[in-house]
Amino acid sequence: PRPELVVDFGFRKVPFGYDEWSISSGALKAIERSPITRFFVESNNGRRLGAGSYRQGVFVGGAEANVVGGWSYNLAVTNPERDESATGAAGVGNSNNNNLSYWANAGYGLKFGDGLLNSWKIGASAGMLPDQGGPTNANLGKGFDLSVYSAYADLYYGPWSFIAEYDWSKNDAGVSLTRNSESSGYWLQSSFRVGPYEPVVRYTSVDSDGRGVVPGDLVRSAPNPAGVTFDKLNEWYFGLNWYLVGTDLKHEVKLQAGYIHSESTDRLTGPATITKVTSEGFRSQMQVNF
Repeated sequence: PRPELVVDFGFRKVPFGYDEWSISSGALKAIERSPITRFFVESNNGRRLGAGSYRQGVFVGGAEANVVGGWSYNLAVTNPERDESATGAAGVGNSNNNNLSYWANAGYGLKFGDGLLNSWKIGASAGMLPDQGGPTNANLGKGFDLSVYSAYADLYYGPWSFIAEYDWSKNDAGVSLTRNSESSGYWLQSSFRVGPYEPVVRYTSVDSDGRGVVPGDLVRSAPNPAGVTFDKLNEWYFGLNWYLVGTDLKHEVKLQAGYIHSESTDRLTGPATITKVTSEGFRSQMQVNF
């Protein structure tokens, strides 16, 4: 009915994870979302948490009707099942997901300077997913709860931008039936616009707190050593964006290229001789938004 109160019913992203929820896939400066975002948000494969992205439910949100910024909020009550397809959204539930999940986000930001192009924003998010915890994805619906939290900051100042986000969680029996897990991590990204070109640097750190990760969980196309899981992963991304049409705030047509270097450390399972795995790669993408 008004900017301060918007109600949606249906299939959409829940308000958790600034990288996933607030930044469109068409506006990513590093081609892929950060590894910590992937660990928290992508589907639960027994290691990742599956606590974000698209769900069905009721979504309530709003923002202060102020040209220079102000507060904003979002609340949601959804099914606990993450899915990204129409088929999945129309699927039938079962005892693993026959309950509700709860989500909330609150933020505050302001625009400043000539033309109001400069801005800053801070905020926090949380999600409560009853029965969606446990040591593997085979333990859903068995009384193990999962809660996730996020805090973020986003700054634009002239040609320079900086984003930081920290995620943490509490997963009942997230490691084993006798051990909880409190996975956490963060990502930091900076960019600087020089004409149509924009260098980008991002650093990400993931600590699974005993739950375990493999390179391919969090780094696109990275190979996984057989039988080995690690507790931690960190990644550097160095990239360059060339805006053929548009600005760093409007990504109409752009060419992106970047180098990825990740290290998986603190072995949890597998041969004792494997103490670290390094993954390196080069990514490129031509993107047209219409």
